[in-house]
Amino acid sequence: MSNARDDFYVGYMPQAPDGLGRWLRRTVLGLLALVLITGFLLAKGQRKSAAAVYEFEPTTLRGVVHLSPYPHLVLERPNQAGIRNGSHTSTALLTVFGKVGAEGALKDYDGQSVRLAGSVIHRDGHVIVEVDPSTIERLSHEDAPKIELESDWTGHTKLSLEGEIADSKCYLGVMKPGRGKIHKSCAIRCISGGVPPILVLERDGPGFDFMLLVDTEGRPVGDRILEFVAEPVRVHGHPGRIGHLHVLRIDPAKIERLSARE
Repeated sequence: MSNARDDFYVGYMPQAPDGLGRWLRRTVLGLLALVLITGFLLAKGQRKSAAAVYEFEPTTLRGVVHLSPYPHLVLERPNQAGIRNGSHTSTALLTVFGKVGAEGALKDYDGQSVRLAGSVIHRDGHVIVEVDPSTIERLSHEDAPKIELESDWTGHTKLSLEGEIADSKCYLGVMKPGRGKIHKSCAIRCISGGVPPILVLERDGPGFDFMLLVDTEGRPVGDRILEFVAEPVRVHGHPGRIGHLHVLRIDPAKIERLSARE
């Protein structure tokens, strides 16, 4: 039978008593197992990082610039970065460095064929290009691509969609995560600066997971939606398409904020 004094241990002694040693071994092993299990469960419960890419190496692109409703480039064909392709054209949103839109840099090129370079940002086949304004050059008639912007506003069905309003630049790959409460302040600054706002759908639509937001006249919604950014909302509007960009015409005054339980 061990005496309580036998378990007394001083740090400079070469070995702890047997009873205390067994207790320490069990405790350390138990804590180690708890740490490993907790770490595994926390990692497993995390949302997977989106397959979004920001390419730092500039890519040169050639196409036709359009400024309405938001700056975008219509290309002859998809490039190697994964621009979503269709019959013969692809469409990429355009932005510039920083939390600002590209209208100022591209105001003199609306409807014109250009060559430009920039960082390609892409996610699931959707693309936005961060243009370097110093690289923009008009193409001659001989070099200009023979392409036209394909759009469709014939749909009269009004949709009610639930999701989250985010800025397209960060959502497509500049930030991770590029949506949610943690990204709210950044998204507000981007959208107020002119970066195209999008509605990220809670349930994927037919072949797409977000829509560009414009007002009922097809103009940018700008500051009128800032109070709803990064929150669950219900939006009502008429769908359309500009190239491969799915667009929703909405009345910003009729956006509904959803409770967490809805």
